[in-house]
Amino acid sequence: MSAILRKTVRIIKHLPRRFSRAPGKDDLDSQREEVLSKLWVTYEATRAMGLDEVLIDPEQLARLGILTLPLDLTGDTDTNRVVPPALNPASYFVPLTDDYIREHPVDLSDSVTAEWFNDKAKALDPEFRGFGNEPMSSYDAADQLSRCLRIEMSSSRLNCEEETQKLTWLNKWRVTGWSNLEPVFEGKELISGTEIMWYLEALYVCRVRSLPPHVKAILSHSHVDNSEPTLLKAELKVIIALMYSRWSMEGLLDMIVPVFLLSFIGRNVRCSIAIHDGTQLRISKSPLYPAKNSEVWQHVVRHMGGRINEKLDTKTLPVVDEVEE
Repeated sequence: MSAILRKTVRIIKHLPRRFSRAPGKDDLDSQREEVLSKLWVTYEATRAMGLDEVLIDPEQLARLGILTLPLDLTGDTDTNRVVPPALNPASYFVPLTDDYIREHPVDLSDSVTAEWFNDKAKALDPEFRGFGNEPMSSYDAADQLSRCLRIEMSSSRLNCEEETQKLTWLNKWRVTGWSNLEPVFEGKELISGTEIMWYLEALYVCRVRSLPPHVKAILSHSHVDNSEPTLLKAELKVIIALMYSRWSMEGLLDMIVPVFLLSFIGRNVRCSIAIHDGTQLRISKSPLYPAKNSEVWQHVVRHMGGRINEKLDTKTLPVVDEVEE
């Protein structure tokens, strides 16, 4: 571990760790500043890692005070009864049902939409060769799959009422741009000394009410060996960047900022959902699934198109000591 990273970890360990009582307005302001400080320190620690470092192993995550939890992308996000819902990142989003996806397929009568789905098949085929008879790189495959998911989110679906024909309309997700990121954060990177690159493909914010804190994003990333058991450095940087930027928005008064990140890593895919509970960053992470599996793709779509859980309070931080008892 570098000297900078060791110093940063020491800073994190000495930051206040618990909020022991329900806060008033002044307390909320100070707690928000405290959490922003913690997020920034963690982001700086991540950036201080080696330039060619791609993976963040479990020991590094533990040193940074980050808790990872299992997430089953093929199931319902709100069925984990071990972790209280307020401390379970996955509980802040509710996926669409399997039946909804089956009963409302994408309308492929539009030739442009149909062509995108043909492109998805090409991206999933490792033997496909494009311009100049060159094989498609793992990053290009991830990028193509990310774009296909964006198209699926915005395409008309069959057997729907007009106002819910698209997944973005159904649960009021609006695609937005990098303008929602604070300028200090990166939205793309070519890893020094490697051919590995990543790109923040899309951001979605919810409009079920004025300025809900929830945000969803799609990440395109080159294939990385041994990425199954841990997080990619890019994933952690994007999660923190989205959370920090959303929390910093003028007019946003919520204290919990749930972040949903869908990562295409080459031809594989996984989902990470994160919150900061005021004590630590909690990330629910699914296994890495092959995107070529049609059932996996359906689960990806139903999670990406799902709604926010309005039953969970985001206006105050959970009183951690009481919730965990």
